[in-house]
Amino acid sequence: MMFWILAIALAIVTCLLLARPLLRRDGAQAPRARGEYDLAVYRDQLGELERDVDRGLLGADQAEAARVEVERRMLAAAPTPPAASDTPQAPPPSADGDGRKAVLGLIALVPLAALALYLVVGSPGQPDVPHSERLAQLHEEQRDQTARTADQIARMRATLASDPDNLEAKLLLGSALAQSGALAEAAPLLAEAARAAPDSLAVQSAYAQFLVMARNGQIADDAHGVLVHILGIDPGDARARFFLGLERLQMEDPQGALAIWRDLQADSPADAPWMAMIAENIAQVATEAGIEPQSIPPRHPLALFNDDKQAAEGRTGAPPKPAPVKPNPAAAGAGTVPAAERERIEAMVDGLASRLADQPGDADGWMMLGRSRIVLGQPDAAAEAYGRAVALRPDDLDAKRLQARALLAGAQAKAPSPTKPAPAPPAVFTLMADILAGAPDDREALFFVGLEAAEKGDSERARSLWTRLIAALDPQSDLALELRKRLDALPPA
Repeated sequence: MMFWILAIALAIVTCLLLARPLLRRDGAQAPRARGEYDLAVYRDQLGELERDVDRGLLGADQAEAARVEVERRMLAAAPTPPAASDTPQAPPPSADGDGRKAVLGLIALVPLAALALYLVVGSPGQPDVPHSERLAQLHEEQRDQTARTADQIARMRATLASDPDNLEAKLLLGSALAQSGALAEAAPLLAEAARAAPDSLAVQSAYAQFLVMARNGQIADDAHGVLVHILGIDPGDARARFFLGLERLQMEDPQGALAIWRDLQADSPADAPWMAMIAENIAQVATEAGIEPQSIPPRHPLALFNDDKQAAEGRTGAPPKPAPVKPNPAAAGAGTVPAAERERIEAMVDGLASRLADQPGDADGWMMLGRSRIVLGQPDAAAEAYGRAVALRPDDLDAKRLQARALLAGAQAKAPSPTKPAPAPPAVFTLMADILAGAPDDREALFFVGLEAAEKGDSERARSLWTRLIAALDPQSDLALELRKRLDALPPA
């Protein structure tokens, strides 16, 4: 009832305000002639002149000249008195009365139309809900959702406990834990699912998305590997291609990002749900980088990696160029984290290290510890952690690669000049030889094993390995040109 009382009162007040000018009587205020308005303005100007003189803003001569001009205009605006013979004329008939009635009728229709619209689209019977009650209802719904999620997780835990090899249960439980924020617990489950189903596009995609989400959108080495593996299963996978374009942007390579996204845009149906996002990203990156998008030829990520200058630099012994990241436990780099945040990260890492001391057989845990040490700028400790993972999984080429890169980063950190590459430690060559044995076409391994052969004087083997590497590169890439120089410098076999 209170709502209707207020609504009617507001409607009446609004109508009265609109109708007030029309309700005045005809003689209440006689219309003024144009000349009278002009004279009133000129009188105000004369008064303003006097005030300016009193304040000292105008001199006597200036004030007199202005006063003469205003008085001249007053004379021109003064009405001419009627002649004695003139007779007053009756005002012409007016239709103001009919017009006023029509306008008043329209004003009366406004609240009626509003009432009709409210009865159609409104909820007259809906009881009022105070703000505090709405907040309480929202909190109750959130508690119910949390309880349902916890119940689902408990049921999936029970399923997995009774069937530890259930791939679907691992995937569902890992995804549910990730969505609830339990990233540390979700990571090993999703990693196990990915290893158990290396050819499943759905499982690999879920794992890649988790790795990206866990680092607030940053594409780290592990996520990069999974995304490339996905393209090996399905070269047209849109999600993997988008994320690899995002990785290029994080590597401060907007041209590479545009090339990958334009390629994805060209291959996607016009009604694909990701097309709007791709177009928006292309426009934003092109604007910020000052690039005309049409000037960048589309390239598939796998094709672009073949002549990737930054990847080539990473394979010559220099540590990969870090992407700009936000300060957070999963993605921040050393030196970019505020002191308080860094202390919290170090406490988490120390807790993980303590757990691994009690559970040394957790290979995934050692891999996570290695990545955490890299985040904190501790490459030597990272190399040690990766080494423990390699000892547990001697066939894991990715773990060996990460250990080799950590060793290189540690050596570079001890170099006298940060601008000059440090010599690779002997353990790097051993690891790269193992990688080459398992992946004969691995470019990073081809380079380092060839480098070791050249340093030992085995020119024939170095020439063979580097020639194979050059054949897999863009002939005009920086790495290919550098390798040709190294080949020319080799002594004859």
